[in-house]
Amino acid sequence: MVRRLGVRLSLAEKTSINKKRENLLTAIQKFEMQSERYLGEEIVLSETIPGAVIGDDEMYDSSGEEIPPLTESITHPEKVALTFPSSFLQSEESSEQFIILRRYELELRKGFANDLLHSIRESIGLKSLHFKKSLRSAAAKAPRTRARSTIAGIQKTVDHYKRCYDRNRQSMQQLGLTIVELENQYRPLLREDLHASTTMTAPNLPGQSRSRLSWIWTVDLDTAHSNSNHLTECQIFLIYC
Repeated sequence: MVRRLGVRLSLAEKTSINKKRENLLTAIQKFEMQSERYLGEEIVLSETIPGAVIGDDEMYDSSGEEIPPLTESITHPEKVALTFPSSFLQSEESSEQFIILRRYELELRKGFANDLLHSIRESIGLKSLHFKKSLRSAAAKAPRTRARSTIAGIQKTVDHYKRCYDRNRQSMQQLGLTIVELENQYRPLLREDLHASTTMTAPNLPGQSRSRLSWIWTVDLDTAHSNSNHLTECQIFLIYC
């Protein structure tokens, strides 16, 4: 939210942000106290797993804005890394409770990954729909400008989901996700996986029968979400391609 508002903030916006940061900091402090109670003081005080280094291509989103680091000063609680079982290494001396908590977190993160992939598919489907019905059909300059702004906003949402998925996948690796699941169900998300392909918006064009969509459209997601109209339109093509 802070990044979307920009750098020139009104007094009311600054006051609102500070209030929300205070509430978030209070919630984080309560969470950290509960974490120590469940994980144990010995685990919490041990050395955490270093965060993965973000590559140069991942330091910026599609707008060129720098992605915030995983951890930051307490003055910006929205950037503070929370204490989870995945933050610590498992060893032969680890307690049974700690091992069980890691299993629970892994299952929760699998569900979160499925939700993120579903949201990415939804957003790409919506982006494809705007390409087809708004941008390409707009003859005047003003409607085309509005359509491009809408599509750019959707792309920022996709970028956000990708960052969440990447960090969540990293945590699943630290929790012991199997190689089979990493290579099949939860693969790395590449930039080409997030493109709004003409295969979805214009399946009857010559050569489209040889086109192949990203793996995110064929993987089976164990999620309770229902598909929206624009996502259903994309999936209908998958049935007949």
